[in-house]
Amino acid sequence: MEEDGNNSVTTCSRKIVIDALHGHLFIWNANDVSLIRREYRIVGNLVGSLPRQPFQNSQLGLPLQLLAEEAMLLIEKGCAEVLVNKRLEGKPTKEEKELFHRLREDLYHQQSNLYRNERKQTIISMADRIVEGKRKRLLDKLQGKQRKKKQKKSPSVETHKNDGSGNSTVIKEHEELDKNAVIEEEINKIRNFSADSCMVQIFTGCPWSTTEDLVKAEWIFPSTEREKLRYHVFQDLWEKGHYLTSGIKFGCDFLAYPGDPLRYHALYIVVCILPSKHFTPMDLIVYGRLGTQVKKTVILASYTSDNTLQYISLKWRN
Repeated sequence: MEEDGNNSVTTCSRKIVIDALHGHLFIWNANDVSLIRREYRIVGNLVGSLPRQPFQNSQLGLPLQLLAEEAMLLIEKGCAEVLVNKRLEGKPTKEEKELFHRLREDLYHQQSNLYRNERKQTIISMADRIVEGKRKRLLDKLQGKQRKKKQKKSPSVETHKNDGSGNSTVIKEHEELDKNAVIEEEINKIRNFSADSCMVQIFTGCPWSTTEDLVKAEWIFPSTEREKLRYHVFQDLWEKGHYLTSGIKFGCDFLAYPGDPLRYHALYIVVCILPSKHFTPMDLIVYGRLGTQVKKTVILASYTSDNTLQYISLKWRN
């Protein structure tokens, strides 16, 4: 890769695949997600649930959803392309369904066998401790019977000889306790876990797709005047070295950061305003109070009469 004077990448070794699905743009490859953040200052938004914590939304995983402006910037830099996977547009065939269920069943049996083998090894490695524990429990049982016997009235000689309390049986079990038998007994107690507990592979791409299935998407951006303004602003601020993310949670177009959003707070709230839009005093108050409440500077971005970008900062003072 090579970088120009504006710290922007001009060439790359391969093109990153951006998947277009139902009008949204995604990157599934973890290495590509890391690359565009590190080399291109493109942040995106992780929208996938984590396999081990699917019912929370404080931390999310792949795929990474891109803004249209982010995707367009990567395309113009020559490092990405928007593709559509034609194989995902139709329903899976009967053969694919059968293959899927067969692979899932094989995966379950493999994990079940691994689990049983690991449990066997654990039992064998702890056999001495297991045998000692069983002997201790049998001895405690014997001593308990003897204590109960003493608490009763003195038994007849015949009863003592017959040892009706069962002490002889306990003593015999204690003496004949065999290590191999204990190991076999513990192995037989191993239960198979249910198929619902089986770990499954989370695919970050269609495993049956071929290069012929990936075709260039009919994606046109920017197409409207507002989209053109947004992209022009995004591109200009990006060229100035800012990290930019969606500003929807603040009711604006973009949030601009001086560095990676993982380490810095946003400094600017960017609002794109077309010259044809009527900007009222109420709008001025709304954006002014918004910036004051969140302790950020509001940037109003629009075109001048000669179609060049103009920025006006808005910040309340007392």
